[in-house]
Amino acid sequence: MVATLLYKKYQSLNNDMVKNSLFNEQLLAIKSILSKEKQHLILIISWKKNILVKNGSLYYTALLYNPINGNKTFIKTTEQNPKKEILLDVTTSGIRFQQHLYILENYLEGKEDYLLSVQNSFSSAEMNSPYYIYDFVKKEN
Repeated sequence: MVATLLYKKYQSLNNDMVKNSLFNEQLLAIKSILSKEKQHLILIISWKKNILVKNGSLYYTALLYNPINGNKTFIKTTEQNPKKEILLDVTTSGIRFQQHLYILENYLEGKEDYLLSVQNSFSSAEMNSPYYIYDFVKKEN
């Protein structure tokens, strides 16, 4: 099953990282996203967490891109309900995911060095967390 394979690849990317509660929350969210996928994909995700709220929820916005058919799926969770994934229409939600689309476009053009040079421009204001690209086609992050 591709979903299980994708999740195992994700786990292997993080074998050498120091694990903490934030990492574990991210791991559960990634597992939830990947468990629904049947093909290899590229995932661009931005984590958010309100640092002013003690024990605040971790939530995210994400773009799933299928390089085989070009399909794009936008997913988000909210601070109020971080476990409920909301799928958004690509045609009407593009403006909210403009940075995700820009990152994807540059990544597909092979401009990884450029994206790394502008990473602070794309950081979330609340947590200063950059966007992450997980490429399960190339098996990289």
